[in-house]
Amino acid sequence: MDRRAARSPRVTSEKPRPRPGPRSGSRSPAHARSREAAIDEAYGTLRRTIGAFHALHRRAAEGEITGAQTLLLRFIAVKGQTSPKGIADALGLTQGTVTSALDKLEEQGLVERTRSEEDRRVVHVTLTPSADEMMGRVEARARTHLGTLFEGWSVEEIRTLEALLEKLSARAWEQCSVGSQD
Repeated sequence: MDRRAARSPRVTSEKPRPRPGPRSGSRSPAHARSREAAIDEAYGTLRRTIGAFHALHRRAAEGEITGAQTLLLRFIAVKGQTSPKGIADALGLTQGTVTSALDKLEEQGLVERTRSEEDRRVVHVTLTPSADEMMGRVEARARTHLGTLFEGWSVEEIRTLEALLEKLSARAWEQCSVGSQD
């Protein structure tokens, strides 16, 4: 089995495992085990979902951009002007990896690096209008693909999922950004 398959299980038609029974408000050992089991199941579901969404994005990208490039561009889009060090620290990458990726993105006309006027040692990274346009195209195709996944869902179900994912995402970013400075 290759390393990638071991890390990211393929999305299959496997049915979700049944959830444990109703939870009481007690803090008994059984409750702790059921909470741990629920977290384990949620973790597995999130891994499979993230893997499926990476595949969905690759399909939507139609060769315009790689997943790694998307990660960098999305980070820069959210952060605005940032530095290679800020990107590396926030994403857990080496500065060399970020610099190499930015070199390729700059060659494609998707990012621009400029020196700070206050401190010439500092490099600022921003997206170009071409990056905005390309990301808009890819994201529009991804949203179209995503729309097909929600066939048969009510608006309420979609909004509930969005609210829960937003809550989880906010908490994850909060934990990831502790101590991270740009």
